Amino acid sequence: MNNVRLPALSIPEPDFHGYLSKLGYVHKVWRRRYCVLKDGCLYYYTDYNSKRAIGVAHFHGYRVEPMTTTGKSHAFSLTPPSPDIRTFYFSADNESEKLKWMEHLEDSLGRWIKVD
Repeated sequence: MNNVRLPALSIPEPDFHGYLSKLGYVHKVWRRRYCVLKDGCLYYYTDYNSKRAIGVAHFHGYRVEPMTTTGKSHAFSLTPPSPDIRTFYFSADNESEKLKWMEHLEDSLGRWIKVD
């Protein structure tokens, strides 16, 4: 949680970083965010110059899954271990970036205990 207060480019040794579009939970609007993945957590910022994260999601126990039904190209989801927990939806700029994000998310999450 201490990383939330850090600027986007100051998180030490991130697992991956770059831009993703994120589907909002309340307003269901896609917004482009600069994201930093670190230890199974995704910190999201307005852009890479942001001084503080606008949010963080902890994905321990989640599964990374490709999607085709969002109406958004290059989309994938992070699905929780329980249906009463929020599912997150993201879209990359292109298929190559989508595959990189999915691989890095799986690697980052794979270092943690699996929840079934």
